Amino acid sequence: MLRKGLTLTAAVFMAGLLFISSAQAAVNFQKYDDALSEAGKQDKHVMIYFWADWCRYCSMFNEEVLPNDNVVKSLNDSFLSVQVNVDEDPDLAKKYNARTLPMIVFLDAKGEIAGYLPGYLPPTEFLEILNFVKNKSYQNN
Repeated sequence: MLRKGLTLTAAVFMAGLLFISSAQAAVNFQKYDDALSEAGKQDKHVMIYFWADWCRYCSMFNEEVLPNDNVVKSLNDSFLSVQVNVDEDPDLAKKYNARTLPMIVFLDAKGEIAGYLPGYLPPTEFLEILNFVKNKSYQNN
């Protein structure tokens, strides 16, 4: 009976750990200037996500794409990510011509524009874009 109780306790504990670890998985967003300065040092691309509170597709992106475990892993492992509310930072939005929302701008490690991704994509398709950028496949086109 004691063994059965310990097994059940261990199972509940492990399930709790899995829940906590998955609930804590999130994209590590940083400030724009910090990401640009770190990009060269870490030889990583910068992913700038332009959004607004009133944007329906931005809400979908926030709810469906950004929490996706594979998206989180890819962004945190291979990119420096920046999140910009266009209403709070219109100058940065203007600098990158972010008129259609959501808008993703990818920069290379030198801060040069590697590509634009206007509009919403579901997680699987967004991951394909992340791999395309991460592997620098845009340089072959």
